[in-house]
Amino acid sequence: MKKLALSVALMFVAIGVYGQHKTKFNEESHKGQVFAVERNEYNAASPFGEEEKGGLITRSIAYFDMSGNLIKEIRYHGSKYRHLDTVFVYNNEMGRVSEILQLEAKGRWMENGVRTVEYWHYDTVMIEKYSYNASGKIVDISTYKRDYTGEMNLASKVKYEYSANSYTEKKYGEVDETSTYTNNGKKKVTKDRLGTVTYIYDNNYRLVSENMQTDIYDTKGSYKYIYNPQGDVITKQTTFTSRYKNGGHTDSWVYTYDNNKNWTVRKYYSDNNNAKEKRIETWTERKFTYIDNPDLWQHLIDSIQSEDLSLISYNNAKLQSDSIKRADFLAKAEKLRQEEQRQQELNRKFEEAMQKKVQQQQEEEQQLLSIAASTAAKKQNEANRQQKSEEKLLSIAIGTTKKAQIKQCYNKGEEIIFPYQTTSGSYNMTFDKRDVVKQIGDDAEYYISYDRSVFVCKVKDGKKYRYRIVYNGHPKYSIAKGDTWDLSEKCYKQFEEFLDTNN
Repeated sequence: MKKLALSVALMFVAIGVYGQHKTKFNEESHKGQVFAVERNEYNAASPFGEEEKGGLITRSIAYFDMSGNLIKEIRYHGSKYRHLDTVFVYNNEMGRVSEILQLEAKGRWMENGVRTVEYWHYDTVMIEKYSYNASGKIVDISTYKRDYTGEMNLASKVKYEYSANSYTEKKYGEVDETSTYTNNGKKKVTKDRLGTVTYIYDNNYRLVSENMQTDIYDTKGSYKYIYNPQGDVITKQTTFTSRYKNGGHTDSWVYTYDNNKNWTVRKYYSDNNNAKEKRIETWTERKFTYIDNPDLWQHLIDSIQSEDLSLISYNNAKLQSDSIKRADFLAKAEKLRQEEQRQQELNRKFEEAMQKKVQQQQEEEQQLLSIAASTAAKKQNEANRQQKSEEKLLSIAIGTTKKAQIKQCYNKGEEIIFPYQTTSGSYNMTFDKRDVVKQIGDDAEYYISYDRSVFVCKVKDGKKYRYRIVYNGHPKYSIAKGDTWDLSEKCYKQFEEFLDTNN
C-alpha cells in the first residue's frame, strides 16, 4: 500500500487546508517569520569514516505569505535550470486555497553569436480546484492534468463528508482510497483495495505509529516514530510479518538548527537491513529568509505574483526568466471553466440528438410493424378469398353437369392430360402437378393444380363417390370458367397415381 505522508497538527493550522497538494515545504514545519526557504538535497557517503556531501539530487525554493501560507514553489533541474513552478491561489474572503497550478518550464536553444543560451517559456500541466461549503470546510478537490494530446482532462477527484466528530476523505482516479480524520485533522484510518492503515498520535498531535494490514500473504507491518524536543522525527522503525518472510529496519535523522529552531541541515541514515553500522544516505540543507517588515514582505509577495521572480544563468549569460502573472493564471482557469461549460453543452446536444435518433428509430420500427401487419392482413384476405373461390368450385363440382364423362388421362412430365370433346372438336385439359394443393374434408377431397387452372375432386354422393374435374379459368383454354366434367373412377385413380410420377 502506498503510504501517504502526514503533516503534524501544527501544519494543518498553518496551512488551513484539508488535503492540500503535498510538497516538501508544506509537509515540513517551520517557525518564525519565514518568507522563503531554499532546499537542496544531496547524496551522501562516509568514505574513510568521514561524512561527505555528494552530488545534488534536488533543488527547490518556496515562498510564503505573512500568514504562513505556501504561495509558490520552484523546482530546478540541477542547481540552475528552472523546471516546475507550483502556484497556490487563495480565496481572500476565507483565506483558503482555491486553486493550485503547476507550470512546466520548456527550453529551446538559440545561437547569439557568442554562446548558446537557454530561453524559457511555461506550459500549465496541472490544475487543482478546491470547493468549500458555507462553513469554510472543503467539500471536494478536482485535479486536471494535460494529456499527451495537449488537452486538460479531469485526472482525479477527492470528496469530503463531515459528521459531528470526524470527517471522511474519499479519493477517486489515480488513487482509490478512503481515509477518516478527527476534526482536528488527525488521520485515524485509511482503506484501499490492498488493505487498511490505522494511525496513532501522542498528546502533542504527533504521529507515533502506523499499523498496516493486508490480505496479500497475510502481511502486517508498522512504522513507529520517535521525535526530538524540536518536534522533528529522529527515528523511524519499520517491522513487518508475512506468510513467507519477517523483517524490518530502522531509519534515523540527525539535525542542525538555527536560532529560530528551524533545522538547516538534516542527515538521513539507514541501518541497511539491520546491519551493525548505520550508513548515511542523504544530506539535506535548508536556507531560510526571515522578514520582520510587513511592507517589505507584501512588496515581495506582489513581485512574485506579478513580475519575474529570479534570474537563470548559463555560461555567464543572465536572462530574466519568463513568469506568468497571477491574472494570467486566473484567466487560464476561467478559460478552462468555459471549456468545461462548452463541453457540457456539447454533451447535452449530443444526448438530445441521440434521444431524437432513438425516437426516430422507434417510429420507423412502428411503421415497419404497421406495414407488416397490413401485408399480413392482405395475405390473409387473399387466402380467405381463395378459400371462398375453392368452396365455390367445390359447390359447382357437386352440382349436375351435362358434359361427357372423361374416362382416362395420361401423364406427360410435370403435367397430367385430360382429353375432352366439344361440338367443335377434341381438346386436352392440362393439370400442372408441381406443388399441388390437396384438401381433405368429411365429404370430399380435392386437388388444385400449380397454376390453379384445374380443380380435381372426389365428392361423396350418398353412399357413392362422384369424380369430377372443374375448369378454374386460364387464357389458353376457350372454355368458360366453372365448366365441369365427370371423371370415371378409373380415370381418377390414374390421376392419383400420376401425381407421384414424373415421366
